[in-house]
Amino acid sequence: AGASFNHSDGFCSSFSSELHFLSLRGSPCQISPSLSAPLSHQIGIVLGCSCGYDCPESIPCKLEGPLSPAIGNLTHLQTLSLPFLGFSGEIPKEIGALKFLKVLNLAGNAFSGGIPVEFNQLGSLRVLNLAYNSLNGVIPSELSRCRRIQVFDLTGNMLAGRIPLFFGGLPDLGLFALSFNQLIGPIPRDFSNGCKNLKHLLLSGNFLTGTIPAELGNCSSLQSLLLFSNFLSGPIPSELGQLSRLQSLDVSRNVLDGVIPSELGNCSNLSVLVLTNLMIIEPLKSHSNIEHLTEYANKDKSEQNIFLGALPDAIVGLPHMKILWAPSAGLNGSLPLDWGRCERLEVLNLGGNMLTGEIPSGIESCKNLIYLDLSSNGLEGNMPDNLAVPCMIVFNVSRNTLSGPVYFSGSADKCPDGDLLSPQLDPSALPLWMEDGSIFSLNVASSYFWTLYCGSILWSLPVSLPAQAMPIVHDFRENNFTGNVPDPLLGTVLLRRRPAYGLFLSGNRFT
Repeated sequence: AGASFNHSDGFCSSFSSELHFLSLRGSPCQISPSLSAPLSHQIGIVLGCSCGYDCPESIPCKLEGPLSPAIGNLTHLQTLSLPFLGFSGEIPKEIGALKFLKVLNLAGNAFSGGIPVEFNQLGSLRVLNLAYNSLNGVIPSELSRCRRIQVFDLTGNMLAGRIPLFFGGLPDLGLFALSFNQLIGPIPRDFSNGCKNLKHLLLSGNFLTGTIPAELGNCSSLQSLLLFSNFLSGPIPSELGQLSRLQSLDVSRNVLDGVIPSELGNCSNLSVLVLTNLMIIEPLKSHSNIEHLTEYANKDKSEQNIFLGALPDAIVGLPHMKILWAPSAGLNGSLPLDWGRCERLEVLNLGGNMLTGEIPSGIESCKNLIYLDLSSNGLEGNMPDNLAVPCMIVFNVSRNTLSGPVYFSGSADKCPDGDLLSPQLDPSALPLWMEDGSIFSLNVASSYFWTLYCGSILWSLPVSLPAQAMPIVHDFRENNFTGNVPDPLLGTVLLRRRPAYGLFLSGNRFT
């Protein structure tokens, strides 16, 4: 059996304990009869989006106002999913009486106040998603009793205090997301005690201090480790090289130092590595309740990670690497010579470092490159003959001491149509999860690419290009190039996107 409702008197103001199932996803608001009629034992209420992040505009109505404490009368409820519906006020503590509840998804509303300590009674809970609200206070230590939790997502609130120690003792925890809050203190080292099933650890955009725990190297299932925009210090632990399933690692916008561990070359599935970043990654701006996060994120735009030494050869040889992003990271020495396994590499940004020597000819093996930034280093000599510049959205070798002629090699009809050219969500909202608690990811590399590409284009261009077009930038400025002014050539794949094109050649010795 099922039911519908009219929200004129507040959502579910007179719930019956006998309701069986209510689903209004994709339905109009003005529906009847009242929910007070007995309809067997209610096990699920699902309204709005199933995933929570990517579809707020698709919801046909908003259910503004508070969520009634009468929700606690539905004692057989197993799923309560009400994302992005405009609810406000405090989360009813009566939800804690729903002892059979497995999924609680209230993301993307305007709930305020604290997380009810009564949630410690939810012994069957698998999914707790309260992301993108305005919750404050501390994370209740009483939640340690929710031993079956698999998805714990409090992203995008105003929670303060420290990360509770008990999360290391939740054996089934697969996603732990506390990004974009106001948390302080260190990352607990006890995570390693019960993290065998942890796939995604997302702690970015807080005020976390201390070092990155070496014990995270024991979390053998970890796929995403996003720690950007904190105050973490010290070196990147070499123990992270034990994470053979790791796909995404972002430690940018901290105060890290030391050498980049060559052991990261053992992360055989790593596809996104962000060591430094000169612009803010913010939460999705489509959510109406996260203006305070944008304000916080814009307070400091400096990057303070300063590493020592060269980029390890083992990292550029990773077979699944798509994005390697380390601008102004303090790197010195020469570029790696061996690029023989870089066929999947699509984005390489090493601009603003202290790299010297020549651009190695082996980089021509990276046939799928669409973004190459080696600007503002001390590189010299001629450019490699077969760099496929016509296929690149960004090619930037400005502010070096490169010499010789400039020409556009390669065939315009043979450019790869790379995986990264399909826009996705931004990385502040990844990964996603299903309502049964299973976790999945979108194309994380694509998400990162569009965020990094758009940000870098906006602040680095010497002139403005039309915002509605995809800017393509080929920048050779301020070198010692000679010979004829090159004739530009763009690949067919890029031309189909009707781009705005910028070719920058000033500060050279062209005839």
